[in-house]
Amino acid sequence: MLMYRAGPEAPGKKRREPPYAIRFDIEADDKEMHASLPLGLVDSADKYLPRPMRPYLEEFGVDTRELVELIKSIPLGELPQFPAELRLFDLEQGDRSISVRLYVVGP
Repeated sequence: MLMYRAGPEAPGKKRREPPYAIRFDIEADDKEMHASLPLGLVDSADKYLPRPMRPYLEEFGVDTRELVELIKSIPLGELPQFPAELRLFDLEQGDRSISVRLYVVGP
């Protein structure tokens, strides 16, 4: 799980990190598929992402573990704050496309 500190902490209080999630949007074969995965579950994406979505992620070469490493490399000031999101990447192959974004779940 990501461990970022967002701003100053009050003495004696632990500050919780914002609850980040990754959103996958896929358009392929006249279908649209959408799924969000909390960042803490990304290592278990095979278990939690919808099965119909998985072949498309593999086809586009999306590795969820690499996504976590990418997110960890983003400087703290560039991480999204609610309600903004950060587009990690967009890929297109013919009539197929995938968009992957990082966002904060709730304020």
